[in-house]
Amino acid sequence: MSKEHVKKLAEKLKDLEERKKKIVKNKATEDGYYHIARLIAKTKEEIQRASRQGSTSYGFSVKKTGDKTVALVGFPSAGKSSLINVLTSVNSKTAEYAFTTTEVIPGMLIYKDAHIQILDLPGIIENAATGRGNGKAVLAAVRATDLICIVLDVNDYTKIDNILEELRRMHIYINKRKPDIKIEQKSSGGINITGKASVNKNEIIYILKSISIYNADVIINDPVDAEEFISIVYNNAKYVNAICALNKIDLNESYNEIADQISKRYNIEVIPISVMKDINIDKLKEAIFRNLNIIRVYTRSKLEDEPTPMILDKGSTVYDAAKKIHSELAREMRYAYITGRSVKFSMQKVSPQHVLEDGDIITIVR
Repeated sequence: MSKEHVKKLAEKLKDLEERKKKIVKNKATEDGYYHIARLIAKTKEEIQRASRQGSTSYGFSVKKTGDKTVALVGFPSAGKSSLINVLTSVNSKTAEYAFTTTEVIPGMLIYKDAHIQILDLPGIIENAATGRGNGKAVLAAVRATDLICIVLDVNDYTKIDNILEELRRMHIYINKRKPDIKIEQKSSGGINITGKASVNKNEIIYILKSISIYNADVIINDPVDAEEFISIVYNNAKYVNAICALNKIDLNESYNEIADQISKRYNIEVIPISVMKDINIDKLKEAIFRNLNIIRVYTRSKLEDEPTPMILDKGSTVYDAAKKIHSELAREMRYAYITGRSVKFSMQKVSPQHVLEDGDIITIVR
């Protein structure tokens, strides 16, 4: 897909969003409103696909390495490049003016034996979601990460509103569990809806029919608005944890009040830092590790010679650990012996379904 075509899609998206804003939503206009909402979702999906497949002239391609990946997201000159320099061994370009970074800069943070890839992304600007300033490619790169670290200048902290809006427009939902929605298609009987949707039934029926679903049982167990429901139906909603690094606190004595305000308003953990004065960088590293929701698991056979852990998601089982070592081991294992926090005593025998905890040492038996 050519750069010119992507540009046309971005222009189309901007036009559709302007038209949607002008519609006064009522019973008489709801068909037109949701028709435009469906077109917006479809156009966003096309642009995201193009950003993933396109050339480096309008897209970014970074090989994922390490155990998890974190994206540094913020407006130009918030201090992302300086931050990646202190978190990792990367020497990213820094300057006291905007738009220093024009490409993705990857680095590796090694913390508590976990290898965490940090991506310094070009600064987000307003209307990034419509493609302005290569914003589509930046936001597409964000979608592929495991944690978002929003970097704010303490003296320009209100820009978090713009950042969250651009993420939302790309259907990236932070610090939120994916709504429990089940759509079971059937051969007849129309569309039956049960649950607690904040979208009215006519809206749901219209949205489903617009993608040729005419018969289905729809169960909605969590509140969801029309925009999010459309993004879930189109399978382009992304749910990811996020934290906020409030930078340059050495330049504003009110940083604690500002951090508290941001935390309460947006339900996000805020870590006040100063990259230049090396304040709270260790606290930020700890917050990154904690919000990735990972555990370290050691195998007894390698512990003495190579004390490097496997990194697993919280809630992982012995079977998951065996599968990470080798799929054949997972298929053939019978049980395991565990020493650690998840058991009551050393070398306790457990089943493959046993849930592991951080620091566990395992011995797998075939």
